Amino acid sequence: MEKKNALASETRWTKTALLKENAELQARLGEMEDTLRAIKSGAVDALFLGNQVFSLQGVETPYRLLVESMNEGAATLALDGTILYCNQRLSTLLDIPLNLLIGSQLRQHVRTSECSSFEELFTQGREGLSKGECVFHTEGGVTRPIQCSFSPLEARGVRTVSLVATDLTDRKLAEQARFASTLSSIGDAVVATDLNGTITFLNTVAENLTGWTLAESLTKPAGEIFTVINEQTRAAAANPIARVLKTGTATRLEEHALLIRKDGGEIPIDDSAAPIFNQGGN
Repeated sequence: MEKKNALASETRWTKTALLKENAELQARLGEMEDTLRAIKSGAVDALFLGNQVFSLQGVETPYRLLVESMNEGAATLALDGTILYCNQRLSTLLDIPLNLLIGSQLRQHVRTSECSSFEELFTQGREGLSKGECVFHTEGGVTRPIQCSFSPLEARGVRTVSLVATDLTDRKLAEQARFASTLSSIGDAVVATDLNGTITFLNTVAENLTGWTLAESLTKPAGEIFTVINEQTRAAAANPIARVLKTGTATRLEEHALLIRKDGGEIPIDDSAAPIFNQGGN
């Protein structure tokens, strides 16, 4: 009888202990689920990478407030380019919700033609300060020129890379306005294109010469607006704009060139074309 009573008592104690342990585990699980929901909603800055959890500590709150108040985009990146943290300004610049931006690769938001320049900048930024322009594409399909400043960062033994992103859109628009004003005042016809050979600018002299207005020619291929033939052979002449875009060097039209106007008229011309490079050499 005593053995049975002892066994029943031990069974009750084990059951009580298990129920207590289960309740504690349920409480801890609930706390973890609340934390995960906060992370996913952006209420807490944290990210799981493998077995590591990156999170902002309370002592860093003043720095977080400073970063959030910046007019520039800011982010902390893993060495592979994953966005660990970023401020709301970067989210606004790229037009991507904060919770979707965190955890993504920064390079996936860079315009394809700019990827090699970005990789070079980011690689340098893992070891030392690097700065340069890159064109990003927003979620809405808009391209945005951004100056990226990368520098290495280490905290609690973890190596990361910091990013400060400055929007260059207004500066570029101002530069384009000054550029257009200068070109408009030139006495010769001036035609400008993008890297695809699409017309982006005609000055007044070029409008009068070709018979096309700037409004009509925008987004059209340069070959459609600037059609040139050889006066003697009547064969199409090599397009100097296409040649410059292919070689990256200045070139001139062949002799005896005739420009075919929009109305079909022909005008003898002499022509030269040259590339314009940005600060990054592109």
